[in-house]
Amino acid sequence: MKKRMLFAAVLSTLLCCIGIVSCGTSAQTVAAGLENTSYLHFVGDTSTYTQKVTVVLDDEVTFEAKVSKERYRAVKSERKGATYKIVPGVHDIRVLYQGKTIINKKIFASANEVNTVELP
Repeated sequence: MKKRMLFAAVLSTLLCCIGIVSCGTSAQTVAAGLENTSYLHFVGDTSTYTQKVTVVLDDEVTFEAKVSKERYRAVKSERKGATYKIVPGVHDIRVLYQGKTIINKKIFASANEVNTVELP
């Protein structure tokens, strides 16, 4: 009688262990986060800035940017103007127009945020 009870206890424990282990083998999880990108948007008087401005980022990356007359809007249907992708973090930014430096400052760009650079 004691052997049967011991056998039943061992068998039920073994079945429970097999059941618990087999539950987690087919589950899959997916983790998603924010895109690791920030954006720059340049705003100024478009009658003053008729041509594109030159942007120097961290004295390494140089690109041409179009100046918008309106600030960047959060609502997608109301957005006007171009945005430019950059890596999040602290950056030294220099903006030149017709060879003259008009902005020279340090900015902090957060992930998935648009930084508006207002030109004088």
